[in-house]
Amino acid sequence: MAQEARASALGNHNIADLRPKPAELWLESLPLAPKTRGHLRELLHRLVDYAMWCGAIPVGTNPMSLVTVRGSSKRMKQPRSLTVEEFHTLSKHLKEPFKTMALLQLCLGLRVSELLALRWKDVDWIGSKLNVEHGIVNQACRGTYQNTWRTRSPPASNYEW
Repeated sequence: MAQEARASALGNHNIADLRPKPAELWLESLPLAPKTRGHLRELLHRLVDYAMWCGAIPVGTNPMSLVTVRGSSKRMKQPRSLTVEEFHTLSKHLKEPFKTMALLQLCLGLRVSELLALRWKDVDWIGSKLNVEHGIVNQACRGTYQNTWRTRSPPASNYEW
């Protein structure tokens, strides 16, 4: 029902007739989280880009670049962390290598992209350190972190599970 209402609000308009103000007002009227409205704005932006690329509309300024969605980068809810007991329960159901990956993320505070980019050469066995210098982005290892706290090597945990 809600999807039908959203689809009918768009109607059968030509993409060439898209204007920033009506698009912004339409996005604001949707009973969705700001982040979801931000994703819809980005989708419309990409559709207009594609229409220009394939020649369906003249190449020019994308009207969606003038549309803003307030609060689209803010969280609606505070993220919840797992308790120690919840993590133990979760880890019992994980198989290797996922159990080790989850443990590394928890103990060292690694992002998923950093975890996936780790290589054996990043482990300093003598100094008991792990060098976190790369991240995976779009399925490819991307560069070295520069001038961030991540270039430091967090000490490996001595806690045994």
